[in-house]
Amino acid sequence: MSAVCNMACTGDSSEVCGGSNAITIFQHAQSATTSATSTSTTTTPALAPTPTIVKNVGTFEYKGCFVDRPDNQPRVIGTQLTIASVSAETCTAACKAAGFPLAGLEFGQECWCAQYMSMVAPAPDSDCNMVCNADSTELCGAGNRLAVYQDTTATPIPTTQCLTTAILFPGAGGVPDFNFNLQMVPSSGGGTPTLLGAVFRNMTRPINQKIYEISGGPSLEVVTHAFVLSGNDDIGDFSAGFGDAIVPGGPLLLDFVDSNSVNVCAQPNPLAPLGPFIGPPVLAVNGNSGVWSTCASDPLTPIFSATSANGQCSGVFLEMVPPAVA
Repeated sequence: MSAVCNMACTGDSSEVCGGSNAITIFQHAQSATTSATSTSTTTTPALAPTPTIVKNVGTFEYKGCFVDRPDNQPRVIGTQLTIASVSAETCTAACKAAGFPLAGLEFGQECWCAQYMSMVAPAPDSDCNMVCNADSTELCGAGNRLAVYQDTTATPIPTTQCLTTAILFPGAGGVPDFNFNLQMVPSSGGGTPTLLGAVFRNMTRPINQKIYEISGGPSLEVVTHAFVLSGNDDIGDFSAGFGDAIVPGGPLLLDFVDSNSVNVCAQPNPLAPLGPFIGPPVLAVNGNSGVWSTCASDPLTPIFSATSANGQCSGVFLEMVPPAVA
């Protein structure tokens, strides 16, 4: 106690109550009992849980957030199921019941299914940020963003089978064509992919199709590399438009014809970077995607069925990847 606070209290001489020109000051300390009594009468609103992307639901596993219709392409997953209340649980269950190994949630209220996802344009998980209309604790994609799930118990499509159920072909009613870039990847699974060029795919049947490489123009994409296919003249012919010469800056037409029983199609990717049901698919000839090589003489040219005349070569797959998303 301060020396100037030295005057006895009039009510209790054993206590000190200040002094001449001095005040003894006390601070009230609330007891635990009083505090508990006080807080018991105050209601604090419970914080709502932050909605999240469900990573596992039943036999389905989350594979990522993807851009739908990248660069005005067809839909990434093409079969929509009508479900009143959409969540990761209801959509994956509906797709599984319908026989689909892939399920996609979009715009918070849409459920999509597919046998195979050809167009693969990954987006950050933060893009799939819309709350599911059936469960406010879950996120169900967003506008043009799909949260994709894969059934881990489904039987994969054989890598030697052409993709006839995937979205690869032009559709009716203004559905865009399937556009892609070709990139070479070492068939060993290691190394760095090599982007070859922008390709426009115009198909009338699942096989025996025409592939156009766009090499420039006012309204056309500019290719990274104007590639050719070589090693077997039976596989196709080159022309500029319908001429015989390749004109710099003009479209390069590679026409796979049926006269020599050369069948070209897309197949599941043997390297399967995102799983057996997710592309990018690979280009195959006569049911074999392992017919391509890159050779030292021209490392940016995919060689079909390379022979000893091509020099030292190594096997590659030709992946059909989407054009860069704007």
